[in-house]
Amino acid sequence: MQAVVEKLTPERRRELTRSTLVDAAADVFARRGFHAASLEEIAETAGFTRGAIYKNFENKEELFFAVIQRRIDAQLRRFSEVSSEDNTAAADPARLASIWEEVLGFDRD
Repeated sequence: MQAVVEKLTPERRRELTRSTLVDAAADVFARRGFHAASLEEIAETAGFTRGAIYKNFENKEELFFAVIQRRIDAQLRRFSEVSSEDNTAAADPARLASIWEEVLGFDRD
């Protein structure tokens, strides 16, 4: 049986490039901090040129916001998953707060 290989569309390729850049930026920002992180190092870490960054993001600040947005989205997804598994959480604000603290604690790195 022959495996079917999905052809990368331009949209999917852009999505993968953008995701790789955000991953690399998260790593560089975590190691160096926002001000010390350079677009050159982020591009190199991602395996792209600085031009790829500018094709996907207006500037370093926009790239930073994409990193933060991804992190917030992941935290909210995790909170939703954990709180929906706990039948008492919806009626107990203290339990919801506890779940939120657990989610934030899980995401410390």
